[in-house]
Amino acid sequence: MQLFLWECRRVAKSVVYWLYAAALVLFLWGQDALPVNEGLSAFVPPQPGDELNTLVPSGDEARIMPEAAAALRAAWQEDRFVTYPPPLCIYRSVRPSDAQHAALGEVLDALCAPDGTLRPGVTWEAFTAGMEKADRILGGGSDWAPAGLEQKYGLVPATYADLVAEYEACMAHDRYTGAFARLFCDYAVIALALFGALPAVALFRQDVGAGRGGAAAIWVRRVPGAALVGARCAALLALEFLPVLVMDIGLTAYYAGLYGWRSIAPGAFFGYSALWLLPTLALEIAGGAALTLATGTAAGAALWPALGWLCAASGAGGLSNGSTYANLLTPRHNAVGGYLVFRRGLARLLAGRAAALALAGVLLAAAVWALRCRRRGVAVWRSGI
Repeated sequence: MQLFLWECRRVAKSVVYWLYAAALVLFLWGQDALPVNEGLSAFVPPQPGDELNTLVPSGDEARIMPEAAAALRAAWQEDRFVTYPPPLCIYRSVRPSDAQHAALGEVLDALCAPDGTLRPGVTWEAFTAGMEKADRILGGGSDWAPAGLEQKYGLVPATYADLVAEYEACMAHDRYTGAFARLFCDYAVIALALFGALPAVALFRQDVGAGRGGAAAIWVRRVPGAALVGARCAALLALEFLPVLVMDIGLTAYYAGLYGWRSIAPGAFFGYSALWLLPTLALEIAGGAALTLATGTAAGAALWPALGWLCAASGAGGLSNGSTYANLLTPRHNAVGGYLVFRRGLARLLAGRAAALALAGVLLAAAVWALRCRRRGVAVWRSGI
């Protein structure tokens, strides 16, 4: 505990930390997320006719299969595919090799007649197996991954009952603040992906940077490497999450003033922030620490924001349908409302958040290993010596 508090004081004295906090607040304020005042139509009972411009998944296999097959054939003929391969789910333009192109053609031949229509009698099981094979050939993260077929294909106009069900679910479960909290986290996770690694890079760089004399805090052997790295990363996580908690408190009070304490879900901002934002922040901090200790450079100050930007940009095609929930750094939900979408995609979101935490653990272990190497005078990375 004493080491943790010591590291908290070091973080609090860091200029980069305060620049991070300012950048976080300014980014959210610039995106109109402090407070969120858009999307208020989600809290207005739908009227007949509102459904005409809304598409929803039909779940109809007879609709999904021919649409998905036709889209695969069109991309195959063009010989270019767009994928978002895991774990980062970053946009990738894929031009298959000759062997891959031929393998995709075999998948299409097994499912489609020569005129391009779906073969009669193709079962859903056979179709999804073919789509899974196509997705695997493309490297994963394509529009033909079986898990996303129902969200991408076979869409139909919503019914008035669909809109009423969404509205009632939103009012019953979100209670205003849940809907606003998801959009707040949608913007906040981008800011954390862009800025979250910077305080960690700055703090560890102070200790391993050339010309610094090898600050005692990092080189002293009385503190085990795991304890030192763990305490410092824990301090960074706590203090970097602190501005989010302060904003959560302010936003909860703001919406309580608008709608009344009895009408809101008081814990929504805190719960969504912990689920949505902490794994990204942990991954950024661990990644910044590992790269700085391994190389002795500030390369993480460029690499991690670049990855964050790529992950955020890769979600531009579908931000309110759950399609980016598995993104390792920036799961998105760029809409007020959409509670039923959130519930359908919750398993994917949890899997993505768990993967981010697991990778953060791996990078934390790598940071400990790099520190131990440096203490023994072993060159972890030539440019860092």
